[in-house]
Amino acid sequence: METKTKILMSVSLAGLLAFSGCTDNSDSKPPVIGDIPTAKVFESGVSISVVDTASGEAIEDVTVSIKEDSVATDVEGKAITMVETNDIGIAQFYSKSGERVRVVASKEGYVNSGLELNVTEGTNQQTIELLEFNLEAEIEGIELAEANVAVGTGEDAGKVTKDTNVTVGGDTAGKAPVTKIVIPKDTKMTTATGEPAQGAVTVQAVHYDDSTTESFPGGLVALAEDVPTGSDEQTSTQEVNFISAGFTSIQMTDEDGNVIKNFDGEGIEIAMTVPKGTFNPATGEDIKFGDEIPIWSYDEIEGKWKYEAEGTVIENPDDNSLWAVKYKATHLSYWNLDWFRTPTCSMTTVTIENGAGYNTTLKLKGDGFNKTMYDSNGKYNIYYVPNNMPVKFTLFYDGQQEDVVTEILGNTCAINMTLPKPAEKKDVTFNVVERCKDGAANTADAVPSIPVYVQLSNGQWEYATASNEAGNATISVYDDRNTSVKFSTTGDRYESNMISTIVKNGVLDINNSTIPFFYDNVRFQAECNEVTGSGGGSE
Repeated sequence: METKTKILMSVSLAGLLAFSGCTDNSDSKPPVIGDIPTAKVFESGVSISVVDTASGEAIEDVTVSIKEDSVATDVEGKAITMVETNDIGIAQFYSKSGERVRVVASKEGYVNSGLELNVTEGTNQQTIELLEFNLEAEIEGIELAEANVAVGTGEDAGKVTKDTNVTVGGDTAGKAPVTKIVIPKDTKMTTATGEPAQGAVTVQAVHYDDSTTESFPGGLVALAEDVPTGSDEQTSTQEVNFISAGFTSIQMTDEDGNVIKNFDGEGIEIAMTVPKGTFNPATGEDIKFGDEIPIWSYDEIEGKWKYEAEGTVIENPDDNSLWAVKYKATHLSYWNLDWFRTPTCSMTTVTIENGAGYNTTLKLKGDGFNKTMYDSNGKYNIYYVPNNMPVKFTLFYDGQQEDVVTEILGNTCAINMTLPKPAEKKDVTFNVVERCKDGAANTADAVPSIPVYVQLSNGQWEYATASNEAGNATISVYDDRNTSVKFSTTGDRYESNMISTIVKNGVLDINNSTIPFFYDNVRFQAECNEVTGSGGGSE
């Protein structure tokens, strides 16, 4: 019996997938695959690229945790809460149009980060930057520091044994620190479950200024808790458009590797600096003494933002070129100075001349604002772009910068850009199939909606297309160079979720034109070797 089911992969439109059974001509009635589950129906999915903040290179084996209330499944429709990036730094899963998805990316030696997105039909491509915690690294706008805090044992378990200061930035040449953390003696440090810290506690702190919003955890548009509504001190959970003045991530672990989350009493004191001349979107002027900046916390484990308080801008005794904002914290988090509800365009339209049919990337950047978008239709529709400050729009194609426009958006909220006519390419077509690798049942069936990625001239990978109902995937390549291509999916259905090939000088070798995803041999050993029908059978 033939069954048909529709899948929409992470960056493709939906298509029909037929599983008709594997056959063997040695029997009067063809043998069939046993009970191999079929994929479920989904309108869309998510493809997340994780890259290194300093180098921009892809990071593999990153754990991407999918948080509660997020709809995420593998190719067979099984709910998943975690997926790892593959060897080109991409983690993908399937979701549903209209859902909100929240993820956190983590890897040992890196600072956790995450994002939220509203899933739409078709393409849902996002990038997360992870910062490697390397004290020797020199990254513009980012400063790192590490320190140890001694805590007591027995009845004093988890209590800090002496006043401890952690400074981020600053040096012996007189450069002032950009973040200061004061941990008072007798402050008790505990985990999220209330257990006291054991042994020495390692503090890793990172200060990001407002030029580093590409690294902003959770994204610049995020769902935040306890947001003031402006009346009777009421708060709500709502989507917030952040304009950042800078943020600090603080991570603490004890010698057993337990993550410290809470402090008793008045907690710890954190002082963050803000450069003078920083634009205050709430007043329309540069920030000044006495201005207030909302303080937000980000839970790097759950990927949630929360409004904490208003911070008052004060003089900085260490450097008169910087303002300071000082506050108390009773729980550990990423701490962020952000304005919200600033004047924005509800929808900004960017039209790309010559852009239709070409995969382009558009990056937006302003004071405390950053966004990256992907498109192949020649038009971008972008929500919540600030319209009271200069925003730089940069267009990329094949990894190369093609056009730049800097503008203060007005009432029209529209931008026109141009993609110079790209060099001619030629089309090559692959056929994507799934089948048993061994055994009697080995007929290949077409697989639609498998995402296809190509390597750009700068070495980065970009989504190109997806296989259609017949399993065909057509991409455009140059005829004077080799093009590396990868086909990728997720779940435990296949022996391997990624298949790589190369198109040499624009010519697709007939032997490489079929892309076979083999059913997992351990999981489906019996099914792939089962033979049914009279006169036939498997050993």
